[in-house]
Amino acid sequence: MREVDALDGVCGRICDLSGIHYKVLNRRKGPAVWGLRAQIDRKLYKQNLQKEILDTPGLTVAEGSVEDLILDPPDSMHPGKCQVSGVILADGSKISASSVVLTNGTFLRGMVRVGTEHIPAGRWGENPSVGLAQTLERLGFAVGRLKTGTPPRIAKDSVDFSAVTRHEADDPPIPFSFMNDRVWIRPEDQLPCHLTYTTAAVERIIQENLHLSSHVKETSAGPRYCPSIESKVLRFSRA
Repeated sequence: MREVDALDGVCGRICDLSGIHYKVLNRRKGPAVWGLRAQIDRKLYKQNLQKEILDTPGLTVAEGSVEDLILDPPDSMHPGKCQVSGVILADGSKISASSVVLTNGTFLRGMVRVGTEHIPAGRWGENPSVGLAQTLERLGFAVGRLKTGTPPRIAKDSVDFSAVTRHEADDPPIPFSFMNDRVWIRPEDQLPCHLTYTTAAVERIIQENLHLSSHVKETSAGPRYCPSIESKVLRFSRA
């Protein structure tokens, strides 16, 4: 986040406008391993980021699903090398461009796994980008998939908070962006986090029900990803 901010990316500034709990991790160790963490109000983040984008001078926003690239004929002096000259949207319309930047996120032939169900999706409730994935493969790019182990959301009123450890936010909170000297929320208005632990009984339940989750069977190679509780139990077994 700090590196993105140093390159004038907006996500650090938007975090400073949308967080409800800010904390610096590893304070007991040296500054080299300190890490900023924030719990973000998703609704606020979306609103603030949309406003940032729509208020940017000289930027035109067009919403649509990119399914293909417009490619000029290959240069006879460089076989296999093509110039991208635009994109084709899902409705067939075309947008010309002198250059194209792809920020695919999780959408390239994305898949959501819930238990043993496999649901094609870029993220929950949104279609994956299949055509663009096929185009990139046709051009010789290797297309892979990383995985995240997003935990289920639980209702706050179903939690016994007397059984967990309360963790307060930092006072004062440290901004994510180098351009800010404070965040939007007052220190005393931040929400606390709560820490809990698994037990041998919890791990036994997970082990006995691994067959109900196809997520843990899929291997993932490459950069680090967000592991699920099942993956953590398998990797750090007490046995």
